[in-house]
Amino acid sequence: MARELPRLRKEIDAIDRKLVELLAKRFGVIERVAQTKASEGLPARIPGRIRAVIERREKAGRGLGIPRKATARIWKAIVEESCLLEERLIGQSEAEENDMKKPKTSKKTAKKKAATKIAAKASKSAKKSKKAASKATKAKSKKITARKAAPKKKPATRKRKPVAVPAAPPSPPPAAAVQVAVPSPEQTAAPSPSPLPAVDPGEPESETAR
Repeated sequence: MARELPRLRKEIDAIDRKLVELLAKRFGVIERVAQTKASEGLPARIPGRIRAVIERREKAGRGLGIPRKATARIWKAIVEESCLLEERLIGQSEAEENDMKKPKTSKKTAKKKAATKIAAKASKSAKKSKKAASKATKAKSKKITARKAAPKKKPATRKRKPVAVPAAPPSPPPAAAVQVAVPSPEQTAAPSPSPLPAVDPGEPESETAR
């Protein structure tokens, strides 16, 4: 039994090599199918054809004793890989045909196109820079007008502390006004002699007169 397993494995490996060779041949035919489809404008995936291939393989597998689901899974994988290869090849052929249809441009025209592209990019960048500069100037002007419109703040005045002023000494009472009586000219004149009293002759002389 121990020797039987390696021999069976070798037999499986030989069958797998044959399967790989057959798959390589199959993919070679798929490449030619893709070229034909591309020239005729057919798609890589044709649902009716895919369904018919899988059903025929399932029927053949049942006749050979292979489980139905196993045959379906295996051939679905093979068909999917074949369709992917066809899509890739058809896409490449279509791209090549489009390139062939395009008019060939000379080196001078290619240089001119490159120069125009560069000039267009430069003009776009210049426009962007101009827009940015105009925005900056507008913002500055708005700030200046806002500053002018805003009321000016008065400078904060520092409160000075009251300085103690020394009290003035009391002023002396006003001197009494001395009124000097100025004599009138009548008063300055010499007094006239008072008249002597009249002596009555009938009266006796006083003792003094005696």
